[in-house]
Amino acid sequence: MGTSGAYGGSGGGAWSRARASARRVRDQPSEQTIADLVRDTAVAAGWGPSDLPDPAPVASDRLDAPARPASVFRIPDGVLARGLAGLGAATAGARAGQGGGDGGSGHSGLRPLGRVARTASRVIGSGYAVQHGDAARLAELGLGLAELRGLDPFDQSLQILEVLAGGSSIQDEELHRALADVLVSIQTSAGTVPPEDVVRAFVVGYTFQVICTENGAVLREADDPAELERQIREYLEVRVRDRAVVNLDGDGSTVSVESLEQATRSLMSEATEVFGSP
Repeated sequence: MGTSGAYGGSGGGAWSRARASARRVRDQPSEQTIADLVRDTAVAAGWGPSDLPDPAPVASDRLDAPARPASVFRIPDGVLARGLAGLGAATAGARAGQGGGDGGSGHSGLRPLGRVARTASRVIGSGYAVQHGDAARLAELGLGLAELRGLDPFDQSLQILEVLAGGSSIQDEELHRALADVLVSIQTSAGTVPPEDVVRAFVVGYTFQVICTENGAVLREADDPAELERQIREYLEVRVRDRAVVNLDGDGSTVSVESLEQATRSLMSEATEVFGSP
């Protein structure tokens, strides 16, 4: 779970609150405790107000597994997805070893929405552009259609991430993993998956990565970490499935990078509202 087994999470009161919520999820996983964890993580990452009211209590203390929503696509569990998700894992682990334990790494732990949305929109837009043969769009992003089409899917995605989402920090690795997943989905659908579904899937995947990075040391202590991971991801998917994705201006063949950025930023800015109550 998460990007590293050694990283103990960011410092500061907001992240301490998030890790306290993670301990409650570890000890008693439920829709309510997971909602608290996601809300506190979003607040600590800088995605919403810090004075949110506590979510209303729920009757059940067990998270049932809902039917998988059709509007939030699942990433294929193939060689490409696994390979891309592991890119840089060794160096991330080495960096994480310098971070310390539960007291945090010393950095703020913020994930600025502008940077995240801008990077995500450029990568998502390039994924569609390759599938639709849009050389002009790729050129605007510093990529070449002929070069990318000469690569196999793995190297093609690696090249896009290297050019548009470069960086070697733990926070960069979160972005790489979430974006690698959506690139796989755009590729395997030949660019037909709707952009709004890609935006939803990225927000779910990226939020999940941040939760695992910052709280993974606690969550790994659960009796069944894999099941807990499934419950957290399922909660995120269910919460976002019916959420409107605004500001998109076209389908995969015509949607602009600018509107992808606005849509991603808008949905992420609502993260505490979208995810923060069951």
